[in-house]
Amino acid sequence: MFRFTNLIIFEVTRDCNLNCVYCLQTDKYKFKGERIDFYKFKKIIDHVILQLFISPRENKYVNIIIHGGEANLFDDKQLYIFLEYMTNQFAKYGIKLTIG
Repeated sequence: MFRFTNLIIFEVTRDCNLNCVYCLQTDKYKFKGERIDFYKFKKIIDHVILQLFISPRENKYVNIIIHGGEANLFDDKQLYIFLEYMTNQFAKYGIKLTIG
């Protein structure tokens, strides 16, 4: 599934404390506090890496956009743990990673 793409938009939360006029999510109040846990995050990242690793492409790279709701609602420590895991795992398998 992921082995032929270079862009992944990873929705880590539907929680949001903003009121952007362009937002299509009108029922965001229902998702207050809803955020992905590390186990599920790790499982998804590991799956993406496996798919890219077995890909027949020579240049293996991916751009991952951390998205939400509002991904900045994670506390600094938790977000750092997610980003550190992701960065280390992609480097371990020689897959170039850009995070946005």
